[in-house]
Parts: sequence; structure tokens; C-alpha cells
Amino acid sequence: KAALIGPSGCGKSTLIKLLSGNYSKYTGQIRYDGMELKHLDSGQLKKLVTVIHQQTYIFNDTIRYNICLGEVFSETELNRAVKLSGVEMFLPSIDGGIDGSCGEDGANLSGGQKQRIALARALIRGVNFLILDEGVSAIDVETANRIEQELLDMEDLTLLSITHRIKDGLIHRYDRVLSMSEGRII
Repeated sequence: KAALIGPSGCGKSTLIKLLSGNYSKYTGQIRYDGMELKHLDSGQLKKLVTVIHQQTYIFNDTIRYNICLGEVFSETELNRAVKLSGVEMFLPSIDGGIDGSCGEDGANLSGGQKQRIALARALIRGVNFLILDEGVSAIDVETANRIEQELLDMEDLTLLSITHRIKDGLIHRYDRVLSMSEGRII
């Protein structure tokens, strides 16, 4: 579990793009469990790494659809993702619960609710490496801390939390806290 902090413009977004395979012409090496990123196809990469951004696209469909995206998952897998992501916390307020409508681009949801759905999308797929790019920034502090603590407790998950600052009380939970400046880890 690692946190990466640094001011705007220091290179955090570029690093995310490199780690998620958006820049294919790089020098050096990026390895996942010993395998060079350049040798992975997009399907393999999608199963390995997911980025949760500040903004996420939500389809004009149900919460269930926006988590599963047309794929079939068991109710157990869905319930686990809904719990870990914090989606379960707002379901009672949605008419229809998990089968309630999100509205066009999530018009029926808050920014934090959209981020929790994006997190559930990743968790239900069992990704190995989750990058939170200010991925819980639209969620209230108490809920964001609870979600981040749950992610930090997942032994089989590599977590990179990219932020301007680490949430209060969580810095000691990370294995490493890295600081970035002018495109370099300092």
C-alpha cells in the first residue's frame, strides 16, 4: 500500500497514465509481477490495474448495471463490492435501491456516490492493483476514511492512493508514503 503526494502539476497524472498503459512509448521499465507492461495486451492490463478518477462516467441505467456493466456476477460478489465500496450506505436513499436509476450521467447521484460506484466496479472484478486518483475526494471525510481503511485492510490488493494530502489518521496505515516534485519521486 503506497500513497503518493505532491502539488498540482508535479507529474502525478502522468505517472497514472504510465502505470495504466496509456503511454506506450516510454523508456525504462514498468513491471507487474515481473512482466513488462509493454508485453501485456489491454485485456490483461484491465484485469491487473484500475484507476478510480475524481470524475467517473455513469450510464443512464441502474446502479447494478453501472457496477456490473453487463457482466454477470454472483449476488455474493455484488454484495461484497457494494459493501467495500460504501455503495450500501446510500442505497436506502435511492428509490429502487440497487435497481434504482442513476439518471443521465448520474444526475440522480452525488459526486461521492458516483465515486463509490466506480470503486465497486473495480472491486467486483477482483483487480490486483487499484489506483485512487483523488478517488474518494467527493466523499465526506468519515466515509472516505472508512472506505480507505477497508482498502488498506485487503491483503490481496495493491493500492496506490494519489492525493494532495493523506486523510487524517491514515498515514501510518501505508507501507510507503512517496512525495513527488517536478516529475520525480523525492
